[in-house]
Amino acid sequence: MKKLPILIFLSLFLINFVEAITFTSPVQSLYRLVLIVLNYLFTVSFWIVIIVLVWAGILMITASGNEEQFQQGKRLIIYAVIGFAVVIMGKGIVDLIRNYLVR
Repeated sequence: MKKLPILIFLSLFLINFVEAITFTSPVQSLYRLVLIVLNYLFTVSFWIVIIVLVWAGILMITASGNEEQFQQGKRLIIYAVIGFAVVIMGKGIVDLIRNYLVR
């Protein structure tokens, strides 16, 4: 009996959600698909870099004289920055190719 109000609420939400869906595809071309995927990956990679940097900072702060743990945090920072630079360069290369092909 307790599940009935929850089911009613969810069904009302789903009805409103289904009414809001349009059945046209946002992807009109391969180029548009690539841009959607790259923007998603760029956003995800940004948040992963933030999490790794925070984790590396925590490792370095809590090292308490443990040189190995401090060096691990330092390596994490270097790898996160290098990885994000690769992601930014990838996005730049795609934009560069797009500018030459769209002309």
